[in-house]
Amino acid sequence: MFESVDPESIRILTVMLNQIAGESGVIFKPNELQSVVASTDYYPDFDSKLISIFRSLIKNHAFGDGNKRTATMFLKLLLAHSKRKIDLPDDEFIDLITNIAKNNYSVDEIKDMVFKHVVEDQMRHWINIAS
Repeated sequence: MFESVDPESIRILTVMLNQIAGESGVIFKPNELQSVVASTDYYPDFDSKLISIFRSLIKNHAFGDGNKRTATMFLKLLLAHSKRKIDLPDDEFIDLITNIAKNNYSVDEIKDMVFKHVVEDQMRHWINIAS
């Protein structure tokens, strides 16, 4: 899932995003997105790779707007995929993301901050058992 992305894939993604954006003025910076994905190469485990992308989406500004929202959705979706969720009130989650954006925390520091609030998603667990 976190393999390096080749330049042609980034170019195609850029063209697609620009076509979708149309008149909305969305700015997409493919080099920054490639950097976001490449950041995972330095980490051996899934959770560290997840946090590396989360941090990079917040800090690298691959999009002209919505970087923190994109990072939030990415984190929540991948946690859900692994039957987990972040159990933190919205205002505290916003504070966490804002602090990550303002400070130069390491991936390990962010991982500690985030995963002390990550819990097993009991609903997903029981849905899978029932399936």
